[in-house]
Amino acid sequence: TTNIMAVNTGKNHKINGELKLFAVKDIEELPLEIDAYYNFSLHEMYRVSLGAGFKVEVFTGENAAFTIPLKLEIFPFHQFKNVSFLYEIAPEIYFNKDQVSLRNLFGLRYTFLK
Repeated sequence: TTNIMAVNTGKNHKINGELKLFAVKDIEELPLEIDAYYNFSLHEMYRVSLGAGFKVEVFTGENAAFTIPLKLEIFPFHQFKNVSFLYEIAPEIYFNKDQVSLRNLFGLRYTFLK
């Protein structure tokens, strides 16, 4: 499994950015991803977003990839809008090798600011 920590610029806007840091076994392979998202749906119970991004290993500069993340965020608790469940699927198209990977992630998101 891969653990990810992300910081988002303002998920309640139509367009927003996100920076993801992937926790991996070897620090030399530490991937960092920057994405720009367009929020299609800003409903009370869910949000759908599509993005484009760039991912690279921070210390080596290797495994650079173009990413296309599709995100579904569900707000299951009516009183706690700061808590949501997140599902993301993203093709990763690598520049230096003839490879396309499909990444997916599940997560729990807590929003500190409104």
